[in-house]
Amino acid sequence: MPMIEFQLGFYNAWWFLLVFIIINIILMVIYPSHYTKRVLKLPDISKERFSSIIYAVVLQGTMAYSIFISIKFHTIWFWFGLSLFILSAMLFFVTMHNYATTSPNKPVVKGVYKFSRNPQQILAVFMWVGVAILTKSIIMFILCILQMFLMYPTLIAQERFCIDKYKDEYIEYMKRTPRYFWKI
Repeated sequence: MPMIEFQLGFYNAWWFLLVFIIINIILMVIYPSHYTKRVLKLPDISKERFSSIIYAVVLQGTMAYSIFISIKFHTIWFWFGLSLFILSAMLFFVTMHNYATTSPNKPVVKGVYKFSRNPQQILAVFMWVGVAILTKSIIMFILCILQMFLMYPTLIAQERFCIDKYKDEYIEYMKRTPRYFWKI
């Protein structure tokens, strides 16, 4: 068996890309236009904008790579990765619902946002870590780790934007809610 599998196939991980795309299309169709404008906004500072673009390119590359790697059915890795993907996808949908149903004039502090200031990005990466596990793809796992590092400047820019826009309300939220999850 070759070390790197790279072929199209019906039983490849593209199914998970399809689920991710469907979730995002549903959210963009059912929620108001301010949702799409807010969720797709890039940072204003050029260095952070560049970092955000690189992060997006790596995320898109990770998703595109899923088209070419096969799912490893009937293994413990499959079930663990599938469980992580499903849990992360469900929480991602809830998170985006929380985001979309909050007024643009208020910070999002409900639902999953009670446990993380940045659940959208974290859960998206967790979804793809699940795919990396169920395909047993080291390359996809490395791409997910790279995403975690590349998203940091974007998260900082988003938090600065929220501090500027929501002032003390967001600063108080930052004091009680971790950037990632739990105490991290």
